[in-house]
Amino acid sequence: MFRKNEKRFFDEFKLAVGEYESLYPECSMNDLDKKFGTPKEIVIEYFNNMDSEKYLSTMHKSLYIKIGSVTALV
Repeated sequence: MFRKNEKRFFDEFKLAVGEYESLYPECSMNDLDKKFGTPKEIVIEYFNNMDSEKYLSTMHKSLYIKIGSVTALV
């Protein structure tokens, strides 16, 4: 489930990859990895550029949602 910032990042990334593929229709996955990075590198870069306070807040909210879900199921 994406939040607003992740959705915007994902949409912009899809657009950039789509534009690259339209310019280079014969590109391979290796070409995309060289241009944009591997999926793991992209995620690491995204989190490295995220505001740490916002990241911690997101992690806490996620924890509370998980605890609430488990409590509701029990």
